[in-house]
Parts: sequence; C-alpha cells; structure tokens
Amino acid sequence: MVADADFGADLSRYPPRPFLKEQSIWAICLYRYGRRVLNRKAGLLRTIQLKHYWLMFRIVETLTE
Repeated sequence: MVADADFGADLSRYPPRPFLKEQSIWAICLYRYGRRVLNRKAGLLRTIQLKHYWLMFRIVETLTE
C-alpha cells in the first residue's frame, strides 16, 4: 500500500513493476517526493531533502531526455 494517495493513483495507471519499464514513472515519483519536501516545515531536514531532490531531479532529467 502506498502512503501518498496521489502516487498510488499514478501507479495504478501503469503495468506491474513500472520502474523497470517506464521512464515516466521516475519523473512522477520524483515530482511527488518534491511536493512532500516542499510542504515540510522549514528547517535543516527540509534543506537537506531539497538539495537531494534537486540532485535527483537533474539525474532523472538527464536520463529521461
């Protein structure tokens, strides 16, 4: 079961094990993660997670172009 209802709905649109077959799910997953990070209260943990998010964003962007 997926904790984020929106991400669960996204996953239901894909075949089983979409992470190995569909590049678009990588972007969707990262987008949902970014939304959760941005909704956190400001602080050290949010800052670290934002830096991680932007690094992962650039990697996924490069791999899926």
